[in-house]
Amino acid sequence: MTQLALFCWCFLMFGELQPAYATSIVAKLEKGRIILAVDTREDRLEASPLDSQHAFHDGGCKIVPLGPSGAAISGNLDYKRNVPSDPVPNWSAQSDAIAAYGEHQSSLRETAEDWAQRSASFFKKFGETAPQRVKALATANSEHVLVDAFFVGWEKQAPLLIWEKVYLDEGALSISTIGVREQILPIRELPYTTNATTQELIEGNSARMKNAAEDWEAKSSTIPKGEHVWRKVEFVIKATGRYDESVGQIVDVLEIPAGGQAAWLQNSTCPP
Repeated sequence: MTQLALFCWCFLMFGELQPAYATSIVAKLEKGRIILAVDTREDRLEASPLDSQHAFHDGGCKIVPLGPSGAAISGNLDYKRNVPSDPVPNWSAQSDAIAAYGEHQSSLRETAEDWAQRSASFFKKFGETAPQRVKALATANSEHVLVDAFFVGWEKQAPLLIWEKVYLDEGALSISTIGVREQILPIRELPYTTNATTQELIEGNSARMKNAAEDWEAKSSTIPKGEHVWRKVEFVIKATGRYDESVGQIVDVLEIPAGGQAAWLQNSTCPP
């Protein structure tokens, strides 16, 4: 049985996961505000005569406002049991973020760390029941990341971006463990992103980057100047979708002002 066929067999035997593997999250850190944006495309992997097929839809909510902070999540976003006998509990990465914030409202670092540990705990339980399925999920990317998130907010009046990754670590003696990696990213002029193609469009010197820059120059002339920063963040995510079908054209955008509460600039899919 191929790995892909095995994945589909497990898909039928266990609950439903909602993956958003190639999601593009972008965060723009400024002295007075933070812009956090993400596309809404998700994928349902369905059984078919060809082992599997993608069923993309653009209705996924991947951003969670958290008072004076926010989180954007990619990877495997939630798990829903199909049958009562399933030993794996229902789980949601967004709900974990809300619960972690409820425990650590005064500390973005502790909120992010708590979220990562909660998500890691779920995949440890999942791996005990369905180790081959967790391994199959981890092959979606070279780092074997199962779920990751940008947490953004303020620390001592400075913008703070924490990138948490929950991954499958193939350790010694072929023992698989769930690990957590964390990066603290400083303020800079360019935005940060979780997506390699988006990063190329932001930082690279390729033909695709130059074409995107030309398109933005033409498009920006029709956009009010006060919206240029967040609309460019939106634009670079949409431009990524030209080269990667798993990144969608609908983008949710959150703004977190210094000293204020997170507020939507654009929201198509998340609860108001």
